Amino acid sequence: MNRRRHRDPRKALLGVLLLGVVLTVGCGDIPGDADDTGSILRVELVTGWEDQEDKNTVDVVPGTCEAGEGEIDPEPFFDHLARVEVTNRPLPNTDQQTASPVYIRSYTITYEAIDDTFNGPLPDLLGYVNIPVQDTRGIPPCDPGQSSCSATEYFLDKFFHIEKKQEYLERVCGASFHPSWPAAAPTVPYPDRCSWFWVGAYWVPAVAQGEYNVRYTFRGENIFGETFTFKAATAALIDNYDNCD
Repeated sequence: MNRRRHRDPRKALLGVLLLGVVLTVGCGDIPGDADDTGSILRVELVTGWEDQEDKNTVDVVPGTCEAGEGEIDPEPFFDHLARVEVTNRPLPNTDQQTASPVYIRSYTITYEAIDDTFNGPLPDLLGYVNIPVQDTRGIPPCDPGQSSCSATEYFLDKFFHIEKKQEYLERVCGASFHPSWPAAAPTVPYPDRCSWFWVGAYWVPAVAQGEYNVRYTFRGENIFGETFTFKAATAALIDNYDNCD
């Protein structure tokens, strides 16, 4: 298993790719949605969230942990969620409050594989479409003319769920842990990325590190019913990480 000693993926793709909503201050360009909503929505942070901490390293191989005195416990293995911080800024170059409270209603996710020459290609994974946002809080507007602004935090159900980890192994290795590890060695679709080894009762995969751009598209509306769309992205590093204490 690999310990988390890889580079921080948020620095590799610190994910603020806003569609029609990011404003480069001073350039004079007003995003299209801002003409209708009066708000400039900015993603200040997007990251994976697992076991109560920010984490973009995704363990896809559930294992076991030594519990002392010869006992073995299952390795902690969770749904990997996401955490997002968003600010709602008024239009620039005015003392008037142009922004109003906005509400994120849903989001869509795509998974774009990042190939590398050492480990070879990776397959793209299936995305999610129009996932409802369970948190119904609005994002309050920032004060006009202020450089600082408090962000509103959202926790999202989807980043790299267990079902996505299962899909990754099935696509890359030819089988997964569901419903159980295979009793016969699978045919491996991506042999540069995965191999199988026998552990006495079943086969377990050894995986090379993979990386995905996880791209979010958010949709919502302000209190007047004007709709908006904005995007953000972060990276997910996939491997057999050691989550044992």
